[in-house]
Amino acid sequence: MSLSHLTQSRCLTDNKFKFYIETLEELKPLSNDLVPKINGLQNLVLHAAPEIIDKTFWLNTYNLCFNNLSDNSKYMEIFQDKVGEFKQIFPGILK
Repeated sequence: MSLSHLTQSRCLTDNKFKFYIETLEELKPLSNDLVPKINGLQNLVLHAAPEIIDKTFWLNTYNLCFNNLSDNSKYMEIFQDKVGEFKQIFPGILK
């Protein structure tokens, strides 16, 4: 089973996983240079243990947005919006 098929299958049954994948997909068009790193994060999300995925995802996504571009303002804007949206959809997970 391909990575793409696994991702699509899991998106159908896991809303939080789908949110993470969609967040990363939203970041891809902003910089072609970061697409391999974003793909790596998507792979991490697919394989990470449920008990660590929330912290791991947000920490790695923040580091990606903050550290890898000289002008990261659009990345950080999307990141902040997504954190706020996540807190509304999945209350109590992030503090």
